[in-house]
Amino acid sequence: MLTRGQANIAQFILSLYSQTRIYLQIIINYLFILFPFVSALADPEAHLDTSKCVKSCEKLFCEQFTNCGIIVREGYRCEEHSVITEDGYILRLQRIPNDGHRSGKKLPVVLQHGLLQSASDWVLNSRNHSLGFILADAGFDVWLSNVRGNVYSRQHVSLHPKSQEFWAFTIDQMAIYDLPAIINFVLNETSAPSLHYAGHSQGTTIGFILFSERPTWSAAKHLTSLGENVSCFCTGCLPGQHKKRPEACRSVQLPMVEMVGGYEFMPSTRFMKWLGGKLCTGRTAFLCQNALFLFVGCDFLNFNMTRLPVYMAHTPSGTSVSNIMHFSQMIQKGEFKKFDYGSHENTKIYNQPESPKYKVGNMLVPVVLYWGGNDVFTVESDITRLSGELKSTLSIHYYHDSDHVDFVWGTNMADGAYRRMLEVISNY
Repeated sequence: MLTRGQANIAQFILSLYSQTRIYLQIIINYLFILFPFVSALADPEAHLDTSKCVKSCEKLFCEQFTNCGIIVREGYRCEEHSVITEDGYILRLQRIPNDGHRSGKKLPVVLQHGLLQSASDWVLNSRNHSLGFILADAGFDVWLSNVRGNVYSRQHVSLHPKSQEFWAFTIDQMAIYDLPAIINFVLNETSAPSLHYAGHSQGTTIGFILFSERPTWSAAKHLTSLGENVSCFCTGCLPGQHKKRPEACRSVQLPMVEMVGGYEFMPSTRFMKWLGGKLCTGRTAFLCQNALFLFVGCDFLNFNMTRLPVYMAHTPSGTSVSNIMHFSQMIQKGEFKKFDYGSHENTKIYNQPESPKYKVGNMLVPVVLYWGGNDVFTVESDITRLSGELKSTLSIHYYHDSDHVDFVWGTNMADGAYRRMLEVISNY
């Protein structure tokens, strides 16, 4: 039995250990938030130039840190394509082509990543749990799309990524310029009569914007939208409406964005990839788990924790500060609207002092919705309101034990949402 003195010492050691863990976690959280900016500012070449990996680099580096490297390592063929938007942004797409030896040839599927992510999300798990590989094995022509500003799409025909003008965009421009360019390119390249579009988080948002702003164009392309994680309305983050995880609602607030400064938000850097690969293993893995929780409220129930270093080496992938501000505006106002420039600029741009709402009821594209009960960014009221406004909802699928990132990283999706998605697009 411990003496009183020994018990006090043991209690002191435990208390010191707990406090050290807390302070260390705070430091790591700030590292994940601030180091992408600091390392990028300190080293002009700190950004990961993935374009160089297509032709020449160390094999191991490419296999770990580029989409095509990951895809080829899993035994698939990979193509990389560049698409130039109407306003001059150069977007890079990765394709897993159907070579005819897998289940016959089917329509192309465009997979669109979420906020601060890249097309890597669709191939980071094993081939049996990654949607990109599952679709390829089922005979679909898979296109992994990257919108402006992420690690794969930091180029422009005339603007330099260090310039303010390069980063003057939000989801508005992604939807109106990026998606039409991508969809037209895929249809022209494949000669397919139509395609399926699957978006996660922001990917769903920009799809809904395009399909509601240009309904006739979208319908003429015979598109099918498979929306994963319907978080575009952000009503779940309005004060008093959503008590599940209020910390997630505070994580994308305007004061924090303004504090960051600059034009690029959380870019992908070599240091962050190194940090993710080294820090997220062994005894320090909990630090990365909690840092990830800070951003997405992940409960890790359906996570393959051995893949955590891989996930963190590809996250974040960058966007513009303006884009984060746009999401913050929607969260604070609880409305799905265009970017608010202020009443004076709004009047010049929109011919009205308030930024206009997006009218999803205009959409003519057939929609299938998937959402999770543990998603901190989506609540039932979002889905109820959305389904009431949409005119062409084919079906809604609910997964009670799934959170926001499960729909791209979760091990439960292969037998859940992915299987249901295959059934829908195979029969539509």
